[in-house]
Amino acid sequence: MNPVGELIDPKIARVIALLIKNRKDYFHLQKISQEAGVPISTTFRIINKLVNLGFIEKTNVGNFKIYKIAGNRKTAQLCRVLSIK
Repeated sequence: MNPVGELIDPKIARVIALLIKNRKDYFHLQKISQEAGVPISTTFRIINKLVNLGFIEKTNVGNFKIYKIAGNRKTAQLCRVLSIK
C-alpha cells in the first residue's frame, strides 16, 4: 500500500478494498465483516460512515440492507490515492 494508505485505519482500508475489488457486487453487512476480517460492530460503524460520506451505496431489499461501492468521482479519487485498480 502507498504511504497515504498507511494513514487510513487498516480495518477501514480492508472494507474499502473489498468493496472496490468487487465493484459490481452487493454485500450484506455480515458478508463484508467476514470477508474483510473486521468485527460486525466495527463494520457497521465503518459502513455507516462511508455511506454518509458518499463512498458506499445502500439499498434496502425488504428488511435487509445491501451495500456496494458507489460509482462516483469521490470513489475514483479514493482508488487513485490508495493505488487500487
